Amino acid sequence: MPPGANATPVQLKTFQLPEKVTGSIADVAMGKEMVETWRRDGIFQIEMTPGQGEILKKAYMISKDFFALPAKEKVKHVDDQSFSGYIARLVKLLILLVTIESALDTINHRYSGEEITDGVADYSEIFTVTKDVSKQDPRVRQQWPCHGPCPWPNDKYKDLMTSVMKHFEGSGDKLLHLTALGLALCHETSLQELTDDGWHHMRILRFPAMNKTNGKGKAGRGIGSHTDYGLLVIASQDHIGGLFIRPPIAGEEIRNWEQSAAGKNEDDDKWTYIPPKENVLTVFPGDMMQYITSG
Repeated sequence: MPPGANATPVQLKTFQLPEKVTGSIADVAMGKEMVETWRRDGIFQIEMTPGQGEILKKAYMISKDFFALPAKEKVKHVDDQSFSGYIARLVKLLILLVTIESALDTINHRYSGEEITDGVADYSEIFTVTKDVSKQDPRVRQQWPCHGPCPWPNDKYKDLMTSVMKHFEGSGDKLLHLTALGLALCHETSLQELTDDGWHHMRILRFPAMNKTNGKGKAGRGIGSHTDYGLLVIASQDHIGGLFIRPPIAGEEIRNWEQSAAGKNEDDDKWTYIPPKENVLTVFPGDMMQYITSG
C-alpha cells in the first residue's frame, strides 16, 4: 500500500465469467452473488482470459511509450468534438466497454495538473479513446457532441487500442447480462440493449511517482475521490497499483447526480486499498447503474 495511505488493504471476491450467459440457474446464482458483492464491497474482480492478459501487456507498453513523448508532441493529439485524445491536466489513465479504465501508473510528467477534483489539481496524464467516427459521418458534420475522430498518435496505437476494446467487449456484455439476472429485471437483456451502439470509451491513465510530482496537487493523491459516471466500469491496474475504493457504509448515501461526490470523505479511514493482482480486472457500477436501478 502507498506510504501514508489511510486505508485497509482487502482481497476482493473474484469471479470467472462463463463461456456464455444463457440465463441458466447457475447464471442467475452468479448474477445475484455479483450484485450482493457490490452491495457489500462496492467492487469485485473477474479473471482475465489469456488473450485479454496478453493484449493488456502490449497496451501498457505502447502507452508508456506515448506518455514518454515530449509534451509538444502529445498535445497535438486532441479533438474537442469527440472529447478524445490527450489530457495533460494543466495544458487545458476499465477498458471501456461500457466504461473501461486502465490505470497505467508510471513516472511523473511535469505538465500534470490540468484536471481538477473538488478544486484541487490531479496528478495524471490521460489518453481517452472514444467512439472513432469519421469526419464524413452526418452526425459529425452536424457537430453532435461526443462524435468525431479519435486523434490517434499513430496507426500502431490505433490498431492496438481498438483490439483492446474488442477483447473486452464480450466481458462487458456478459457482466451486464449477469447483472440483469442478479437484479431479477423483467427483461434479462435490458442493460445490454441500453448499450447498443452506445458511447463506450476507454481512458488510459499515467500517474507520477509520489516523490516526483510538480506540487500543483495534493500530496499523496493521484486523483481526488469521485464516482464514475458510466454504467459499468471495468478497470485494470499495473503491478504498482494505487486503487482505493469506498465500500457502501450504513447511513451514507452518495448520489452524484444530485450533489457532487468529488473530494467527499477522501481523508477519512473508511477506504479500502485494492492490491494489484495479475490477470484480473476490477468491476464496479457507475452513476448510471446506480440511477436506473434506484441504488
